[in-house]
Amino acid sequence: MKKILPLQSLRAICVIIVMIVHFNPYQGAFFHNSFLAATGVFTFLVLSGFIISKVYHNKILNIKQLFEFYRKRFFRMYPLHLLFLIIFLIVEFLRLYIETNYLISVNSEAFTINNLKTFFSHFFLINIFNNVLTFNAPAWTVSGEFLASIFFGIVSIFFLKDSKKFNFLLLSTFIIVIIFLFFEKKLTQYNTIFALLSVIFCFIIGFFCFRIQQSRNKLFFTLLNKNIQILNLILFIILINFKILDFLVPICSGIIIIYLSDIKKNNFFEKIFFNNFLIYTGKISYTLYISHYFVYWVYTQVFRHVLKIESLDSFNNTLFIENNLIIYLTKIFLSFITVYFISHILYNKFEKRFI
Repeated sequence: MKKILPLQSLRAICVIIVMIVHFNPYQGAFFHNSFLAATGVFTFLVLSGFIISKVYHNKILNIKQLFEFYRKRFFRMYPLHLLFLIIFLIVEFLRLYIETNYLISVNSEAFTINNLKTFFSHFFLINIFNNVLTFNAPAWTVSGEFLASIFFGIVSIFFLKDSKKFNFLLLSTFIIVIIFLFFEKKLTQYNTIFALLSVIFCFIIGFFCFRIQQSRNKLFFTLLNKNIQILNLILFIILINFKILDFLVPICSGIIIIYLSDIKKNNFFEKIFFNNFLIYTGKISYTLYISHYFVYWVYTQVFRHVLKIESLDSFNNTLFIENNLIIYLTKIFLSFITVYFISHILYNKFEKRFI
């Protein structure tokens, strides 16, 4: 399938948003907004559901094609996930060595949260069911997306007719919403079965967006209307600002995806999504997503234990920012530059081998 460049740029915007939020873990910081990061992740997942539905529409018709789909999804996600799992395991051994031989205070002892059990949950891609985020924390979505891909493949093989698949996924959507309402849970979950259900929900919204884009019916052209898009964007901003109605966030993301799937550089706004930097960032977005948490963690350890300009409790207040604004901004700048450099190398030297 020919790349839809504006959607690749949207993927870039999503990963940049997630990195900005994760690079601002300080309570009270302007970008300390987990709902904003969740919005970026939701959009990323809806986009995955949209692209997978588009690429594999009517192409999973038998067991052979099903396993080929699983093989491609596995090698698209797992090698990089495994690489950073091993890196974090090595870090845990280093922490144990330092704690044993040097008097250095730490927030948590080695192998308490990142232990053997959680290691194997990551290894077998079931870490989304853990009660807490462990090792490479953002990797909960890797587990969720792979399991959601398994769900998508099973649905595709069982419901070969589009109408039956549509009805089943529509029913699944209502069931997921009812489950969340019954247990009084929000869609912004990062672990347990509810996190997986939130990923599947986003995938299904992506599928519905594909169906609308594919049909090119009255609803499709209505959603392309710029006034509708402006209203949707305003609603999107309201939802993020007030952190409400999280089930509407993936739908708003889907409406944006439908619009971007059909733009043609007609104006300045549309040209932004054909920007080469954003397109390339979208290309390496998975690598950026997987690597950014580790990079920021390393800089935090350097700032705390080597340079000694950041305290162990710096994330709990804004004093680190207020007293060290230049250092704070330098840390973020270095994190971004380092993540991009590492991701560029990893994508071209490692990740591309498995795509």
